[in-house]
Amino acid sequence: MGKAHFLLSLECFWAQPELGVAHGESGRSDCSRAVPSAGGPSQACWILGLNLSYRGRFEEGLDMQARAAALAEALGDRRLASYAA
Repeated sequence: MGKAHFLLSLECFWAQPELGVAHGESGRSDCSRAVPSAGGPSQACWILGLNLSYRGRFEEGLDMQARAAALAEALGDRRLASYAA
């Protein structure tokens, strides 16, 4: 489900960030228990962090960005690392 949450959250970011947060929060459990693997949960973490930060929920957003950065390091995924940064 992580990839679906990522895509919905990303799609909503520009026009409806409130929905982006809602979709991202639906996948929060995927992010917090994500096993290092490419794709869905890793990407869902960084877009949720971005949506949360955009809505003024900075501490939660930074927590998700840190999770995305940790996953990127575990995976050796430079693209995700750049997004998380």
